Amino acid sequence: MKTIISATARHHCIDAIERMIVGHERVCDELVKHIETYDDPKAPNHYDNALQAAGAIGVATKKLCRYHPEAEMLTITNPMTVGIAFDIAAQCARERPNKTNQRKWQADCVDAIKKHVADILERLANLKQSLCKTGKSNPRDKYCYERLKKGDSLKAIMEAVNDRPTWEPLYTSQAVSQASRRYAQKHGKPWPLR
Repeated sequence: MKTIISATARHHCIDAIERMIVGHERVCDELVKHIETYDDPKAPNHYDNALQAAGAIGVATKKLCRYHPEAEMLTITNPMTVGIAFDIAAQCARERPNKTNQRKWQADCVDAIKKHVADILERLANLKQSLCKTGKSNPRDKYCYERLKKGDSLKAIMEAVNDRPTWEPLYTSQAVSQASRRYAQKHGKPWPLR
């Protein structure tokens, strides 16, 4: 059974997922730098940077759970999901070999972290794609885009959309612009319109 959520909630969910993607990419990058500069005392503290990124993932996850009714049941919203990347880095630190195998150790650790994060990113991308596909507002967004392309004012478009009872209403000019942008991005159309 498909989950039905409003267009506004869908927008918030997609925003939260995008923030989670950026956060997981940053965690991965910082942990990789941490492994690569493990013996350098002058290197910045990449582990702390990764922890900050994990905090941002937590905020985005809370936002996703607030707007998506089934988000709490998803494994990608489990706090341990991001913790596994840190566990991999900690395990690598414990298994750190002597200098002769240093490069192989670094490569193995980096591969393990990247593999874990790639799996998370794939699941987040799939969730985002499913939310983008379920939008019933696509005809409305297309209509907004086409009218904006013709040069109609945002207010006139908003009034025309709100006259159609089957479409979700748009209450501001900014909402018309956002609907047009969403359509352009989904369909590879030029944006912004000139």
